[in-house]
Amino acid sequence: MHYSQQMTYDAYSLPDTFVLDDIDKITDGIIGEYLVYICRKCGSVERYTYKELEQLERKRISKTIIDSIARGEMVKAAPLRKSKVLIYCGKCNGLDGKGSCLIETFKECKIKRLPDV
Repeated sequence: MHYSQQMTYDAYSLPDTFVLDDIDKITDGIIGEYLVYICRKCGSVERYTYKELEQLERKRISKTIIDSIARGEMVKAAPLRKSKVLIYCGKCNGLDGKGSCLIETFKECKIKRLPDV
């Protein structure tokens, strides 16, 4: 996603966005309000506040960390592969990249105990 200054300006320039009574909001800045972002992959246009962006980024980083920890556990368990049966839990990308791990890894996994966020 990337910030679109022009689309943000256009969104705030609409006649029904601000009335003269809100002039203090304009002069004090709209930092607490939304900014307009465009998805680089699909082109969708979204409005986010800084708090919402921070929350999205924290979730993304948490998922990346969980996936890297899970990948490390799977690499350690690789020599123990006796069966090729996979169990799906969906807490990480898993061995197959879709959320499934070997039975041995699943039984010992600490990530599956994490609450869903």
